[in-house]
Amino acid sequence: MKKKAILISAAGVVVVVLLVLLVVNIFDNSDLKSELKDYILENKEDLEAYVGDLIASKTDDSRDTFDGITVNYWKRNKMVEFSKTGWGAGIVPASTYRGFYYSPDDKPLGFQGTSFSYEEEGAGWRSKDYPGSSIREYTERLADHWFWYEVKF
Repeated sequence: MKKKAILISAAGVVVVVLLVLLVVNIFDNSDLKSELKDYILENKEDLEAYVGDLIASKTDDSRDTFDGITVNYWKRNKMVEFSKTGWGAGIVPASTYRGFYYSPDDKPLGFQGTSFSYEEEGAGWRSKDYPGSSIREYTERLADHWFWYEVKF
């Protein structure tokens, strides 16, 4: 009987911890998006000069860093994607990736330069279901040519 009570207590603690992590992740998402928008607006001139140089000089997909942020250049659509390890959550295959990207045509682009079809949702766009894929992406314009993304696997 004592072991059963301990197991029930332990299960209760696990449930509470998981709920707290879920709530923190939800609020962290909106705070991060707001922080990244502020970062883009405060550094727009430097970011756009960097992006312009990157697009003009690269002939293949590449990886770089800018201000401690990982930058991926995707040649097929000239997308420049900014990400950082601490901006996502989870362990693949159940993971969430977040960051921002530059779109030369000022249109939503898919994660890592992929092509998704989007439907308008809220202030942004959500990817349509892609047969055989569990990837779901939400993207939202933060400023002209600059977009927030959140991708869930």
